[in-house]
Amino acid sequence: MRPDNPEQARQYVLVARAISFIRDNAKQQPSLEQIAGATHVSPFICKDYLLSGPESHQNGSF
Repeated sequence: MRPDNPEQARQYVLVARAISFIRDNAKQQPSLEQIAGATHVSPFICKDYLLSGPESHQNGSF
């Protein structure tokens, strides 16, 4: 799926960075706070995006 707007693209980048960080650090089992730090967002936003995905945030609420 290709993002339709710049905000959606930014949201996909956030999720991709989180996935990459988790994959690269899987043996250390990073905490939510570490994942959030690696993606430069709050733990709340990180959790929200990882659990619901960027499709549910198309209004740019992050």
